[in-house]
Amino acid sequence: MTEIWQIMAQIVADTLHLSPELGGIVLGLAVLTAFFVAFLVLYAVLDMHITPIALAIPIVVGLAFVGMTQWFPPWLMLFLIILAAAVIGHRFSNGGSD
Repeated sequence: MTEIWQIMAQIVADTLHLSPELGGIVLGLAVLTAFFVAFLVLYAVLDMHITPIALAIPIVVGLAFVGMTQWFPPWLMLFLIILAAAVIGHRFSNGGSD
């Protein structure tokens, strides 16, 4: 884990009285939520039609960022990537209809 990201996770863990790993998970979930809300605001401002694939974009971007910071343990990253791939694959296998 990069030093600055480790320090941020430790600060969250100390504030919430958690372990450093759980502090990283809480921080990662907060970042994923912030990415998702920011993209929803962007879609509303641009007056775009929101599709399920468009909703998956902020989650994938957020997972990439959280994966680089290593706030989530590897097993959780793998689980979320498999889950996202299954949802996107299921969407494409149904013909991409809304």
